[in-house]
Amino acid sequence: MLIEVYARVPWMRNQNFVPTELFLVAMFVTVLLACCALTHRYIEAPMQRVGRRVAGRLDARFGPDVLRSERRRSDPTAGLQADGLAARR
Repeated sequence: MLIEVYARVPWMRNQNFVPTELFLVAMFVTVLLACCALTHRYIEAPMQRVGRRVAGRLDARFGPDVLRSERRRSDPTAGLQADGLAARR
């Protein structure tokens, strides 16, 4: 969205002097970084905290997640039981 605004600015359609172009690009980058910082502070960080809280509650209720590869290291038949192949052995 910010790039579209940058492209629609009337004085960006014409070729400008190099110092003017550099100034406009610097202003664009400054606004972009400010938008990124605000987005991170007010959207991403709070949602990460909510996700950690929900994950903690799910781990407390159902136990932590265990990958199949980790289950197989501790119990060689655990992966087979999950796949329904232990009964065939």
